[in-house]
Amino acid sequence: MPSSYTDNNKIEKIGTGEQAGTWGTTTNTNFDIVDAALSGVVTFSVSGATSNLTSTDGTLTNATRKMLVISAATENHTITIDPNTVEKVYYVVNDSGYQITFTQGSGGNVAIPDGKNAFIFADGAGASAKVREFKPNDPTNIDATLASTTTDVTGSDFVFFADASDSNNIKKATITNAALQGPTGPTGPTGPNGPTGPTGPTGPTGPTGPTGPAGNPNTSYGAVGSYVTAFYTSNSTISIGATVAATNLRYNPNSNESGLDATIQSGSNNQTGNPNFQNNLTTVGNSGNWRNMGAARANRQTNTFKDKNTNNTIYVAKSSLWVRVN
Repeated sequence: MPSSYTDNNKIEKIGTGEQAGTWGTTTNTNFDIVDAALSGVVTFSVSGATSNLTSTDGTLTNATRKMLVISAATENHTITIDPNTVEKVYYVVNDSGYQITFTQGSGGNVAIPDGKNAFIFADGAGASAKVREFKPNDPTNIDATLASTTTDVTGSDFVFFADASDSNNIKKATITNAALQGPTGPTGPTGPNGPTGPTGPTGPTGPTGPTGPAGNPNTSYGAVGSYVTAFYTSNSTISIGATVAATNLRYNPNSNESGLDATIQSGSNNQTGNPNFQNNLTTVGNSGNWRNMGAARANRQTNTFKDKNTNNTIYVAKSSLWVRVN
């Protein structure tokens, strides 16, 4: 009777009376296959888009190992478990840098993202064979009736959940951190205005504005803002900008005379006291004050003249420009 082989791991079953003297070699190979199927680990790389993971009669291959570590790939890759009649259970570590998909027939496949691990099993159903992923921590595999009930719960206690953003992998979090968050609610109405805040500090002084247009002087004689050329009646000097009463000023009302100078008659008192103006001058007014816009002096001057008829000394008083201020 010739040798036959097990369906899934292809261990050789020596026929009765066969391999006399050589059965030890076959048996040792069988033990290696059993050892690899129980806890063997193999690391390999793949290239291209597809490859086969084939179980061969009486031979120790990658397909025999319990754990498959895929270390590298050149692109997303599909591995076909061959033949499609073998039943296989693998623990897969995908460190290839790409997604690795396991298939066996038309029944369904398992895709393992890069950096993820998975338990998979192939059902060996022939052309319609299916590869499934076994997730012992999948919430659908948990029987809640086996858990005890307690009311002693705090926010720091842990709960387990399937992370939908991470392929439903089971994770844990404190009750506080895992609290369900609903959608953001609508914006509430605007609240009332708060009280007016205190007045801020005074800002810096702004730049000086441009000079305004020149005003129109008052042309009515004696009105505030009007001008006159007049003589100061006091025997003293009056400064520019000084203000005096109208009664201290005299002017020449005759338009046919210059009015710029006035003579002061000589006499024992006229040279040193207040000047005695001749009668052709008139007091500016009885009210209001006038501001001197030029120097004025009515006392004795160094330049004198002689009257041709009386031979008396004649002194000259200088007129000034005045403006009424009130």
